[in-house]
Amino acid sequence: MVSLDNIVVQISLDWDRYRKYAYTAMILKYLHCYKIGDWVARNGIKKHTTSKVVNEEKE
Repeated sequence: MVSLDNIVVQISLDWDRYRKYAYTAMILKYLHCYKIGDWVARNGIKKHTTSKVVNEEKE
C-alpha cells in the first residue's frame, strides 16, 4: 500500500520541477493578456468616445 506521505513527497518534488515552467507560462500569459487588454482598453475607449462625439455632433 502506498502511503500518503510518499504521494505528497512525490507531488512536491514534481511540483518544484513543474513550478518553474508554470510560473514562466503564467507570467508570459499574464503579460500577453495585459498587453492585449491594454491595447483593447486604449483602442476600445478611443473608438467608443470618438463614435459618441460624432453621433452627438450629428444630432
